[in-house]
Amino acid sequence: RSFFSPPGGLYFSLILRPEGQEEYFHLLTLAVGVICARKLEQVSGLEVMLKWPNDLYLRKRKLGGILSEAAPYSHEEGGVPFIVVGIGLNINTAKEKFPELLKDSAVSLSAVQSRKFDLDQIMIDIAEGIDQYSRTSQLMKDEMLKEWRRRDYLMGRRICWQASDSVRKYGIGAGLMADGRYQLQTANGEISPILGGELRIIDTDPHDNVNS
Repeated sequence: RSFFSPPGGLYFSLILRPEGQEEYFHLLTLAVGVICARKLEQVSGLEVMLKWPNDLYLRKRKLGGILSEAAPYSHEEGGVPFIVVGIGLNINTAKEKFPELLKDSAVSLSAVQSRKFDLDQIMIDIAEGIDQYSRTSQLMKDEMLKEWRRRDYLMGRRICWQASDSVRKYGIGAGLMADGRYQLQTANGEISPILGGELRIIDTDPHDNVNS
């Protein structure tokens, strides 16, 4: 994949150490999305939505993305020694700075509100929020999931799940499960829990099936 990072955006990575928490990694990207959305809403007053598993949306356009990558499991440390979380947010990006390919699908806070935001402070507040999440109880994680569901951009939308080059399934976004998987509901009511692959919104109305 290609990623564009035009001037004005906020791009940074954090190294986190999960300390053997088994449930930490698979919910981490979702939690980071909630933390970023909270902060961007706070500084702008705009409603930010979340597209499973790692995108932020504003007014039906992509506002940012998150990529979490874990180090290999360590027998010595009894878990994953560290996780790198990469965050890219379109904050002060001028509309004309987006590549032609993205001008109709990407958006920034400043393009909507015609003002600049303090990137350093936003970065600090997001980093502190992620650090706090990494130390919270399961009760706090349940609250995070509840907040993510409130911002679910795919809920009720027609979507396509691409598990591989040869397998696709069409249906409606049916919400987030407690373990972080997303649900796709086909026309016959079948629910498919999704953990990997890619979910995308579609405008057409193809038959709901699996194509091999």
